Amino acid sequence: MLGAPRLRIAMPRLIDGAMKGVVGAGSAIAALWLLWRVFGPRAGAALGAAFGGETPAFLGGGDAMMLLVAGLVIGLVGSAAGGRRADG
Repeated sequence: MLGAPRLRIAMPRLIDGAMKGVVGAGSAIAALWLLWRVFGPRAGAALGAAFGGETPAFLGGGDAMMLLVAGLVIGLVGSAAGGRRADG
């Protein structure tokens, strides 16, 4: 990589950080969905009765996508910050 531009050297690390962020966020959403499937009906009914409103629902598709994008951005920023420290 002698003489390669900085971006060419940093790109694999940035892609790795972004992928780890998306996988982490996806795993968290999947774990929350599983917990919701197990405990959601009873807990949702209790919360609805306690607060006098509708029973809560699990995340919608747009909310889940927003969390995935947030994971991507956090992974990307963390990878960039770690690379800057290692390079500098």
